[in-house]
Amino acid sequence: IEIYNRYGLKVYQSGSSNILSWDGRSSSGSEMPSGTYYYLAKVSLQRLDKKDEVPTTIKGWIELVR
Repeated sequence: IEIYNRYGLKVYQSGSSNILSWDGRSSSGSEMPSGTYYYLAKVSLQRLDKKDEVPTTIKGWIELVR
């Protein structure tokens, strides 16, 4: 997962398989201020009709409230 601030600067990146792992801190460990952040998560989705997986990117906004 990658987290970006409203200016488009990447503030967090993780290679964890848990895309819900962001705790509101930057990659260096400092607390990020309240605000709106943009996320990109690269995931693999398994097709129901086949056994292969399709890599895709999910994206959206998250509101950090402190």
